[in-house]
This record gives sequence, C-alpha cells and structure tokens, in this order.
Amino acid sequence: MIKPGEVIMLSHNVIEMTLINAAKRQGVDLDSKDLLDIRTKVAATLVAKER
Repeated sequence: MIKPGEVIMLSHNVIEMTLINAAKRQGVDLDSKDLLDIRTKVAATLVAKER
C-alpha cells in the first residue's frame, strides 16, 4: 500500500499507455507522429526529472 508522501516511479511504458488510452477515450485518433511525440516527450520529461 502506498503511504502518503511516498514517491512512486512509474515506468515510461505505463505513462505512455495512460496518455494513449486517455486520448482514445476522448475519441482522438493518434497517428504515428502523435505516438512518436508522446514517446519522445515522456522520455525527455523522465530524463529531466532524474537530474
């Protein structure tokens, strides 16, 4: 069980799939460029967070 204030590191795959599923639920069709943008931005954000 997660305790209040506990930091959890999600894998980039979980974050990507969450964003993709949220878009699909809203009726947004993602093309290959959109998927590449999601992967690139998630990776860049996680790298920046590690610094």
